[in-house]
Amino acid sequence: MIKEFEYIKNELNNLKALLNNDYKTLYHGTNEVFEEFNKNSFFSEDKDFSENYGKVTEYKMNIKNIFNTLDERNIKELLQRVNLEKKYDISDYDDTEINNLNDYEEESNYHADTWETVENSYYNSFMENEYEATLITEGGIINYIIVEPNKHILKTEEEIKTNIMNNLKKVKYKGNDKNIVALIKELKKNGFEIPSNIKITSNIKRGM
Repeated sequence: MIKEFEYIKNELNNLKALLNNDYKTLYHGTNEVFEEFNKNSFFSEDKDFSENYGKVTEYKMNIKNIFNTLDERNIKELLQRVNLEKKYDISDYDDTEINNLNDYEEESNYHADTWETVENSYYNSFMENEYEATLITEGGIINYIIVEPNKHILKTEEEIKTNIMNNLKKVKYKGNDKNIVALIKELKKNGFEIPSNIKITSNIKRGM
């Protein structure tokens, strides 16, 4: 899908999450000044926990595809991949080898501290390709590592709608790609007027 349409699709998903109250309220603490988050930034469900890292800002985040370090199915998936890759040392912080669920539960303090067992270079590459975020625990507090936070931060309804319309006006398209056609239908369904610079063509071939 064209890059501009990918952005529009993401913003439409964010709009629906906002209107349906289908999002997570998370906190980020920092004393740094920045315009955008880096990849794999940390957020917490606990405001007090975030205050340990600086001034706290609240965010509404639309994250759905989450690797849950408290979910046995997700951990089995990770362990299977690690063993297939022959990279047994999941943790970058010590030399502990984690080869099965019992090892994982012991190393993660029986799920109270799962952050260390997945915060490493191998897992990050695995996560970035397949998940939007990872649910981890630290001292029993639920936190998240979000791969691309800027994509998932919900703005106001008006801001999201304005972003969508501005990007629709910028992109020039003529064709009938099925994914773009489906997106255009969804946009119309949600009340957006499609500008004339976007033309959906028929795929019917005419001949003698």
